[in-house]
Amino acid sequence: LKSLSAFSLLAAYPPPRYVHIHIGVRRKKEMSKIFYKFKNINKYTIDSIKNKYFYFSTPQQLNDPVDCRTPFCYDATNLEILKWIKHAKKMGRLIGENPSTFPFDTVDKVKKSIASTGILKRIFENAENDSANKFHLLSLTDNFNNAKMWNHSDYCNNFRGICIGYLSEQVQQPDFDSYFIKVKGTVSTRTPYFLKYNSDYYFVLKKVEYDNDRLHCYNPFKEQYDKNYMLNLNSESFNSQNIKYNLFHKTNNWKYENEYRGFYYCIEDDDSKVYYDENIIESISFGSNASKPDINTIINCIKMNYNNFNKIKFYTVVQIDNTIIRTEMKIT
Repeated sequence: LKSLSAFSLLAAYPPPRYVHIHIGVRRKKEMSKIFYKFKNINKYTIDSIKNKYFYFSTPQQLNDPVDCRTPFCYDATNLEILKWIKHAKKMGRLIGENPSTFPFDTVDKVKKSIASTGILKRIFENAENDSANKFHLLSLTDNFNNAKMWNHSDYCNNFRGICIGYLSEQVQQPDFDSYFIKVKGTVSTRTPYFLKYNSDYYFVLKKVEYDNDRLHCYNPFKEQYDKNYMLNLNSESFNSQNIKYNLFHKTNNWKYENEYRGFYYCIEDDDSKVYYDENIIESISFGSNASKPDINTIINCIKMNYNNFNKIKFYTVVQIDNTIIRTEMKIT
């Protein structure tokens, strides 16, 4: 299967060229907006605060098993399958494979191999799984006043966790309106929702939309090719639109999160930490059931590691009936 995998992995799920955005350098308007991250208090949370980084998760780490995933579909004309065969052979030739060894060189062979137990179908879906987990994403929300998030076991576990507020910039340009959060370092290995403006680096936050439409699939036979049967990188294909859709859409069950998503694609599996400037932290709110030792640990961590400690606001949050009440703490 080595030769088979080499051909099929390359042809089945090409790198996500389709999610690039194009942002000019001229800004029309700027304003600040605060985004929030709900987190349980544990060693990972403390480490991320101490070392000033966001952790961008991969799809396999998310609490929604279909998030970011694009199901496969295989309906295609004979001509589309023939084009895919030529493309697969071309890709194999580029990596040193002998096209004569390609096992799916006819339309009938391809059709049989994408049946429910077909080997090509399994290879396509394994390739999708590998490629999908090169995506890294950060989930934030624009509302700290969210009882479900404070109660959810994955976030603040019945008001035992914290909610961190981060400052963003809103940049409005023709045909584009989004929020940007300043980070440190370079963006050379992270595409496409990272950018440089003057000497500063940012990642883009895009709003997640909610519906129950899970019909946006990836069809390996619907790609667009140039005259040499290489992928056409200058056009947005059926697949590119569907994958982009699934990256920023979730089912209605998650609508209460009101999520904004930071996102990038990177081939390094362990490249999940994105370091930020300490000045973007606006506040830290503690749930009413957070323990005194946890509260002291977080506050002392900020005191010891943030030069702007006196500018960061600290709150306690409690739910009374159906109302979330946030009260500022006096820190000495």
